[in-house]
Amino acid sequence: MPHRSERKKVNKEELTKDLECMIDSIPVGEKVIIGADLNVHLGEGGEGYRRILGGEGYGKRNAEGQKALERLEGLDMAVVNTFFKKREKQKITYKSGQGQSQIDFIITRREDLKIISDCKVIAGEEAYDRVPRDLVYWALRKRKVPEKLIRLVKATQKGNNSGAHSSWQNSEECRNGLPWELLFADDLAIIADSEEELQRRWLKWQIGLESKGLKVNTGKTEVMVSGRNRTKVNIKDKEGRELNQVDQFKYLGVTFSEEGGSETAVRARVKAAWQKWRELGPVIADKTIPSKLKTKLYTTVVRPVILYGAECWTTGVKEENILEKTEMRMLRRIKGVTLKDKMKSEDIRKELGVGV
Repeated sequence: MPHRSERKKVNKEELTKDLECMIDSIPVGEKVIIGADLNVHLGEGGEGYRRILGGEGYGKRNAEGQKALERLEGLDMAVVNTFFKKREKQKITYKSGQGQSQIDFIITRREDLKIISDCKVIAGEEAYDRVPRDLVYWALRKRKVPEKLIRLVKATQKGNNSGAHSSWQNSEECRNGLPWELLFADDLAIIADSEEELQRRWLKWQIGLESKGLKVNTGKTEVMVSGRNRTKVNIKDKEGRELNQVDQFKYLGVTFSEEGGSETAVRARVKAAWQKWRELGPVIADKTIPSKLKTKLYTTVVRPVILYGAECWTTGVKEENILEKTEMRMLRRIKGVTLKDKMKSEDIRKELGVGV
C-alpha cells in the first residue's frame, strides 16, 4: 500500500488533472473565475511568466509554485491578484507563528483580465470562520455541482484550521416564501404586514441562522416602514437591542425608500449613466463619427447602466419622466440638435433607431 504522503501526492495530481479537464471543457468566450487556496508560493515578481503573473505578488517562489505556473501557462490562465497593487498586509493570506505567506489566489482566463478592475483576497481563516464548511458543501450539492468538483473544493481547504464546524440542513424552517423574504447569498430582506409579524419573523431568522453557526450582524440590520406617513416601530434582536430605523436602504444595489417609489434608485442610476456618458465624451463630440455608431455605443454601454436593477423598481409618472428626459438629452446630443431646434422626440428616436 502506498505511503500516506504518496497517496496525498497522487490525489493532488488527480484533482489537478480534473481541474485542467474542466477548464478545457468550458467553451471559449465564457468567463472562468477560480478562487482557491493553492498552497503554493508564486513569488512577488513575474519573471518568466509576465503574461499570466503580475509583479504584485508576495514572497519567494517555491518549487510547487513553479509547477503551478507551468500548468497555468499551458491553460493561458492568469493569476488576477498579482496584477493589482496592494499594501503588503493585504497580500498575506496565511499566518502561522512568525511565518506568513500568500497562498490564496484568484485565477481567470488571460483574455478576461481587461474586464477586471480590482481584486481583493480575504484570508481563509477569516472567510471560513464566517461560513461553515458543511454549509458550503450542502449548497454546492443543492446546485447539483458534480461530486468530483466538491472534492476539489474540500482539498483546497485542508489544513485551514478555522473554528466553524457546525452543520446546516436548509433555510426552509425559517422561510415563508416570496414575497415575504428576499434572500440572495448572505443578503436577506424580510417583509411583513405588521410590526408584530416583522418582529416574529426577524427573531425566527436570527435564532435559526445563529443556531447553525452563522453570525447575524444586528449593527448593520435596519428597519424601514413603507407608507405615506412615517411610523415609528420598535423591532429588537434576541438580546433586546433595538434595530436602527431608516427612511431608505439599499438591497443588491437598488435603493428603496419609505415613500414606496423608486425615485432615489432611478436618480442614482441616472447619475451613474452620466458618468459613463462623460467617459464617451470625445467620441460623442467627434463629428466625423457617424450617428449610427454613437447610437450603438449609447444602447450597448450607457443605456444598460441607466436600467440596471430596473426589474426591482416601482415606477410612477415621476420616475418615467426622469428616465425620458435623461435619455432624450443624450439622444439630442448624439443627433446634434437642441430644444431650440424644436425637433420632436419621436422623430429623433425614429431617425436614430432607439425605441422607448
